[in-house]
Amino acid sequence: MTATTAPKSPLSKTTESVAPSVASEMIEQKESKTSQSAEYDEEVVPAVYQSSSFRGISLWLCPPTTEDKNKISDSSDCTVGDFYQGIINTLAEEQGTFGDFIPHITLVAALELTAEEIVEKVRNEIAPKIPPYAFEAEKVSFKNAYFQSVFVKLHADRPDSMIKQANELAKQVFPERQSDPAYMPHLSVVYGNLPKEEKQEKIVPKLQEKLKSAPAGARIPIDSIQVWSTEGPVEEWFCIETIPLTGPRASGLDV
Repeated sequence: MTATTAPKSPLSKTTESVAPSVASEMIEQKESKTSQSAEYDEEVVPAVYQSSSFRGISLWLCPPTTEDKNKISDSSDCTVGDFYQGIINTLAEEQGTFGDFIPHITLVAALELTAEEIVEKVRNEIAPKIPPYAFEAEKVSFKNAYFQSVFVKLHADRPDSMIKQANELAKQVFPERQSDPAYMPHLSVVYGNLPKEEKQEKIVPKLQEKLKSAPAGARIPIDSIQVWSTEGPVEEWFCIETIPLTGPRASGLDV
């Protein structure tokens, strides 16, 4: 799935999909409620995250969506991906911010190899070791950062959480990312430079209320890695390849 205004990479092939049973199986897992507390993250943000431009190629873990990107987010039969896409679209329209991006959790970012090399490594060394997985939302957070302006922070420290292992695996496959800061999995819903008070008093309460009606409770299933060109202004980003996660469910990651 690509941004509607972006050119499609010549490397892209027919998008592969995962059986619908993947998403339904995850949604059937025990649901829990997202914490209603909001958190302002005062961590100093690297300059590259403070503007609307980025670099390199990034790997995104993506929840299932329908082909209709603008599907009504509160529809009873929408997928988790549709639900969060609806939130992204609505908030962008209300705030006048950029909203042409899909729901995703970044695994690693700013890779500098060629697109062909990265796709090959993801297909052969990462995707076969990561099973379809369900994140659990922890709380709504916001930062003074363009790409993490408002986001849903995800649990990463629970005994059954595999996401940190997945991040470590990706950093082993791409050693240039081994010096990255501590991994903080999150799903951004607003890109933009907005006043702290605007986020705290208006956007966050609305998002917290909306999350109460998420179709899978606090769980966010993911079934694929999308390889994205994130070089330059965000308006120019595009999807290079979508690769299904095919790792075994019963075992941990071989990192």
